[in-house]
Amino acid sequence: DNVKPMVFQLHKAKPLKGRVLTMGDEPVAKATVTLASWKELPFPKWETQTDTDGRFTWDSPPQEPAQYLVRKTGFGATTPQELEPGDKEATLRLVKNGLVTGTVVDAETKKPIPSFRIIRGRVFGPGTVSWERYRPTNGSDGKYSCESEDNWQMSVRLLAEAPGYLPAISPALRGQGWTNYNFELKKGHGPRG
Repeated sequence: DNVKPMVFQLHKAKPLKGRVLTMGDEPVAKATVTLASWKELPFPKWETQTDTDGRFTWDSPPQEPAQYLVRKTGFGATTPQELEPGDKEATLRLVKNGLVTGTVVDAETKKPIPSFRIIRGRVFGPGTVSWERYRPTNGSDGKYSCESEDNWQMSVRLLAEAPGYLPAISPALRGQGWTNYNFELKKGHGPRG
């Protein structure tokens, strides 16, 4: 038999080092970093979480460029980013989701309304709003919080509804980051039928 032995040469791996930061250069702790693909294959499976300084390390990653994703609740989704192992620390950026918080109170008594819904509407032009009734935000004790995965990249309006009250609509809200809008609902009934 003329079977020759196979020879494998192993080389010391270069680590993959990275840091996850906000757009304002703040470290993002407990963000999940995942290998999305390598050589157009969805493996090997690997993920880790960043430390309190937003840093992560993989001691034996693929030694060629590979695609990585980073995610964390409260931040927008990212597209795969190409990273390569070596001595240089890679920087990955996350953008905080937009957030509108506020109160919903009775217009006369100024007391918090115990149960209500906030409906988000995308503004497509003057007088044209597409209400997203399929995903309301339920509020209670007069407080609400609406998060936006797309960081309010287009103008939105909010509609507050509560049983026994007329609905109220916010002005158009736009801009990145967090804002506050408070509703005062008047007693009454909206259209029926």
